[in-house]
Amino acid sequence: MTPRFSLLVCVGMFAFLVSGCSPGKSDIEKSIKEEMKKTNNVEITSVSLTKKDDGSYDGTATAANGDVYDVTTAAPSGVKIEWKALPGEPMVERLVREDIEAKFKVIVKRFNLTKHEPGNYTGVVETDGGKIKVKTHMEGANLLWELEPAK
Repeated sequence: MTPRFSLLVCVGMFAFLVSGCSPGKSDIEKSIKEEMKKTNNVEITSVSLTKKDDGSYDGTATAANGDVYDVTTAAPSGVKIEWKALPGEPMVERLVREDIEAKFKVIVKRFNLTKHEPGNYTGVVETDGGKIKVKTHMEGANLLWELEPAK
């Protein structure tokens, strides 16, 4: 079975309006907050970005409801920067946990995920009814997960 969850993925292009200037960290943070609110109705309360050697950024954006998104950007290209925000591990765990408990009428006792890249996780969920293998990945703006009994 492959449950689908239409998700909060925002890929944005930000154009900095001052001619000849590349967007800086504060411009990127502002863009993330504005676009997440406009596109997904998600209020971002904090953004934490770290600049990498190639000029790109990695970090997180935290929503008012506590959900955390993994944020990555490309290096600025002229006056534009491309960024995306994908669900972080605690958010993926919560969504999958809620789905398992609702669909199978079980209680999740332990959840162990391994992150392979943003949005892609594998792991085993231990429930009061047995163990379930979980595999997640992003497909466009959807977080998909596959569940199968663990041996």
